[in-house]
Amino acid sequence: MPDDVLVMILARMPIKDAVVTGSLSTRWKHLWRNLTRLDFDGTEILEKVAKDEIVCDLEREKYINQVYDVISCYSHPRVQVFRICFDLDSSYSEYIDEWIQFALDKKVEKLELDLMDKTRDPPEYYDFQLPLSNSMVMEMLFLKDIFLTGVNLDEPTLNNILKNSPHLVKFCMYTSDLFTHVRVGGKDIKLKYIKLVDCSGFESISLYGFDLVSFIYCGPEIQFHLSDLPKLRELDIGEVSVGFENNVFGQISSCAFKLRVLVLDIWSAKKGLNVNAIIKFPNVKKLMLVMGAEEDDCLLEYTSIAQACPRLETFSISVLGLYLKIFKLKAL
Repeated sequence: MPDDVLVMILARMPIKDAVVTGSLSTRWKHLWRNLTRLDFDGTEILEKVAKDEIVCDLEREKYINQVYDVISCYSHPRVQVFRICFDLDSSYSEYIDEWIQFALDKKVEKLELDLMDKTRDPPEYYDFQLPLSNSMVMEMLFLKDIFLTGVNLDEPTLNNILKNSPHLVKFCMYTSDLFTHVRVGGKDIKLKYIKLVDCSGFESISLYGFDLVSFIYCGPEIQFHLSDLPKLRELDIGEVSVGFENNVFGQISSCAFKLRVLVLDIWSAKKGLNVNAIIKFPNVKKLMLVMGAEEDDCLLEYTSIAQACPRLETFSISVLGLYLKIFKLKAL
C-alpha cells in the first residue's frame, strides 16, 4: 500500500493513536510526521475527569506532555490545521504561547484554541498574544481561519491579527473576553465570516467598509454599527430583545437590502413586538425566529417580520423545543 494511502488512514485516527503507529515497523516510524492536521482533542478525557480536580490536574500534565512529544518530533514543513482542546487557563500561558509559535512557524492555515475553563469560577482566561516580529508577520500570511474559546483578546492583538493576515477569511470566538468597543473595518480586511458567541466585556461592535458575507452574534445586548458591507448576506442576532429596548431593527437597517438569510433569537415574547420598528428586508429568502415563549404566549404578531420579507421562501419558528417550518412561501 502506498505511503500516501497510509497517511490518509492515519489522518482519520486521533493524533495520539497515529503517533503510536510509529512503533509498528521501520516503514511506519515516520509516516505520522506527514500529517498536516494536528488535532489535540482532549474532550473525551475531560468529560470523564472534570469532577475530580486531582485527576484532572494529572490528565492536564499528560496532555501537555503529549503535545510536546508530538511537536518536538514533527518534521513536515506545513500544518494545515492546529487545534488545542483542553481545560487550560492563564497559568499555562508559557506552554500555549510556544504551541502557537510552533503552529505559525509551520505556516498554519486553521488555528483553533479551545481552552474553555470548566473547573474554575470565575474562569481565568488565557491572554491571547501575538508579539509581532518580522518573522511572525511572514508566518501569519498563511492564516485563513481562527477559532478561539476561553481566551482574553485585547484591541492591539486583534488589530495585529487582522492587519497581518491578508488571507484570514473566518474569525470565531466563543465564551471569551473582548475589549469594550470592537471596531473592524477597512478595505485591507479580507474577513468573510465573523462569529461571536457568549463573549463578554464589550458593549458595542462596529463593522464597516469590507466584504463581510456572514455575521453571527449570540450574547448579551450590545450596540451594533453596521455600514458599507455590500456583500453581507447572512445576519444572525441571538439572545437579545430584538426590536424592543435596544432597537436592533434600526441598528441593522443599513444592511437590510442585501440580506438573504436572517435569524433572530428573541429573548422573551412576553415583552411584545413594536410593529412600527420592523423594517423591510426585500431580498431575505430564509427567516428563522427562535422564541423564548411559553404555552400561553401569542406569537401571531411576529409574523409581521415575515411580512416584511416579500421574497421569503423559508420561514422557521423554534419555540422551547417546538419547531415549525414552512417552505416556499409565496405570500403572507
